[in-house]
Amino acid sequence: PGIDWNLVEAIFEWTNVTVIMLWTGHYVLSHPISATLSWAIVQGPQDELQSAGVLSYMSCRVLTNIVAVLYVGCLAVSYIAGVHQGTLPTDHVPFISDMWVYPPGNWLSRWAVVQGVHAGVWCQTFLFFAQGGSSASMVNKFGWFVSVCALLGLSVVGCVNEDENLTIHSFAASIYFGGYDVYMLTQVVFGAPSKTGTNTNTNTNTDTTSSRKYWRVVMVLSMVVAFVSQAIRYCGELGLCQYTAGLGGNAPEIAEWLDAIAIITFMYADVYSKEATKEYFLGVVQAGEQQGRSSRGMSKAENGDLEIKLLTGEI
Repeated sequence: PGIDWNLVEAIFEWTNVTVIMLWTGHYVLSHPISATLSWAIVQGPQDELQSAGVLSYMSCRVLTNIVAVLYVGCLAVSYIAGVHQGTLPTDHVPFISDMWVYPPGNWLSRWAVVQGVHAGVWCQTFLFFAQGGSSASMVNKFGWFVSVCALLGLSVVGCVNEDENLTIHSFAASIYFGGYDVYMLTQVVFGAPSKTGTNTNTNTNTDTTSSRKYWRVVMVLSMVVAFVSQAIRYCGELGLCQYTAGLGGNAPEIAEWLDAIAIITFMYADVYSKEATKEYFLGVVQAGEQQGRSSRGMSKAENGDLEIKLLTGEI
């Protein structure tokens, strides 16, 4: 009998993973670090982060840019790949979910959507703290909860395609679109303004006010597009609106695409409309005896306006 190469490959793979796990555990146990490391949401001027024991960090706005690139990139590449592979129609607008049934679309969705949701949840949490965190209004607390649930619904949409389980996929999609549309409404109608940053330059603050007004307009328009899209979608599916007839039977699909683009546009504008998001960072914080601080973090550090909220502490 010949060599069973599948068995050889399986043995090699399991051995490789086992060795990596054992080596990693041994290294961590044999090289203890002298300080406590933790994830933290950090607020303050960027140039003060390292001196406060923040070893590595990424800003709220950079994370938002990453979310936008993953979101739009996944949609665009999935569509192009689907048309090229012949798995999508060229004479009809597809639902977004149709792009994630066959490779490589389902490969992309299971990676890009999950990565984007992970970063997106952090962005929504930054926005929550920019509006006061634990002292925020009940509406903003509710908005944060709904937005996170909506994003978690999106992660299910990316992982479970419509051919695998239509019920789960459809329910998760409803949570995403419906939930985030509700979040948009809470922010436009009831949302509290963000805390201000530490920049006191008059000219800069004037520019910031103009920029905030611009992004606010984008948020309102995005919300309107989202709600109109929902109305068009369900009217088209139920055949209740005569105005959708001119879309050639593509009303639900076009409405879904418009709602999806409106959501990412709103999130982007939501972050950039709040000045405080310039000074919010996700970081790895070194807290311990070397810094003379408690492992639960510090508030209003002695070196400036920096404020650190560790996940093991205030969050």
